[in-house]
Amino acid sequence: MTVEGAIWHVGPVVEDTPAHAKATERLGVDAPIYMAVRQNPKLEAFRRPSLLSARQAARALRGATGCRVHTNTMMRTISGAYFARLSCD
Repeated sequence: MTVEGAIWHVGPVVEDTPAHAKATERLGVDAPIYMAVRQNPKLEAFRRPSLLSARQAARALRGATGCRVHTNTMMRTISGAYFARLSCD
């Protein structure tokens, strides 16, 4: 998924993994958890940071899944991966 020139990888968080356990602990258990990670295809060590990366991650999640992102459940790890609960009504 491309958002404002940045490439994002979006997918569901698989159950029975450390990432799912940590996200469930912080976000609760009432909706599916998805993850968005900004890609670095050129492997640039000192690239510019993504401006408003949380907003870009929310757009990538919505664009890839068609579901509404609960922004109050979004969390970012130190590696830059975003986790959020989605509502697919």
